[in-house]
Amino acid sequence: MQRVNNKGWIILLLINTIITLIIAALMLISFPLGFYIVFIHSDHALLNDTYTFISMPIRMELRIGYIFIIAWFIYIILFVMILLRPKDVVKVALSIIQSKNNNKRMPRGGMTSVNSKENYIDKANTVEEADRNLLMITITWFSIFILASKGIDTIQSAFGITMGSLEAEYDNYMRYFIDASIAPLKEEFVFRIILIGLPIYILLTKHDVSLTSVLWHPYNKIDINKMNGERVAFIITVSALLFALAHILFSSGWSYGKISQAMLGGLILGWLYYRYGFPTAVILHWAINYMPLVYLLFNNGIISSEGYPLINTTHLYYNGSNTFIYIIELLIIINGITALAIILRYNLKSYIVRLSSWFKLLVDLIFIYLR
Repeated sequence: MQRVNNKGWIILLLINTIITLIIAALMLISFPLGFYIVFIHSDHALLNDTYTFISMPIRMELRIGYIFIIAWFIYIILFVMILLRPKDVVKVALSIIQSKNNNKRMPRGGMTSVNSKENYIDKANTVEEADRNLLMITITWFSIFILASKGIDTIQSAFGITMGSLEAEYDNYMRYFIDASIAPLKEEFVFRIILIGLPIYILLTKHDVSLTSVLWHPYNKIDINKMNGERVAFIITVSALLFALAHILFSSGWSYGKISQAMLGGLILGWLYYRYGFPTAVILHWAINYMPLVYLLFNNGIISSEGYPLINTTHLYYNGSNTFIYIIELLIIINGITALAIILRYNLKSYIVRLSSWFKLLVDLIFIYLR
């Protein structure tokens, strides 16, 4: 706990909390909008086409409509789970706002100090986490990722390095939207549960710990010390590297510029999965893939200038009517800037130490590969 006396920081925390609530509301509203796009405003014949959910070792195919509704319900369940834990998001936000208004001692937690408990040396050296909320933490890292992605794209574009796009791989927006909606579940299962949770269970947990509990939330099931922390960091880094390479190897739409963005995403998703559990990683990935696309499609992407559905195209164009989309993007970027500033203020020293250890691991990986 620590006192926040600086008026500028109090305003910053207030802005961050309010925008976080707005983004949470936009996420919630995107659920019925996605349902509307798929089942009301699409080519219904397309919903009877098959979707290959699993290709190896046993081929599993389901109708597009079925697979979407299954995934849709899973996301809702996971969203509600993190919305209410450990306290529901509205109560947490109000407590933060009231603490700032009264200039009281306020927790470093909420949605800002997202790893205050993380201490490899002594797990007992913790900050009170009762006032934190998993959805607010997820939105914090979602905003930071979007902000960082914009920065990466801007820098790479200045050097002629492009990320590419998946739109060219599809002949209609529905296929594109369904794939983007299903990908978080598939990819989080492979790159987080299989490539992070399973190695942690095999290498770092005691034999009396159940496999399912480790795969669901690894952090609470291992002994947190410096050595194990470095091993976890190594596992997460390898998973993020494979996650980035998979985007290039298994897709003709992405260019090599995608590797850096996907690597960053893999690190954030891996850390969220390890530290806060599987639902947070899935919802963050879902927010990146699903939510912006829902609003873009609903706003004007699914309707042509003549008023007909754009069934045979994935050209999600921007024009003057996309003001709402720009506002959403601007809110997310502002939230990312404020969240990053707050996190760095509270955790700068610990982050420098942690990033240096991660960088050392990455360099070691490169040398091992070169050998």
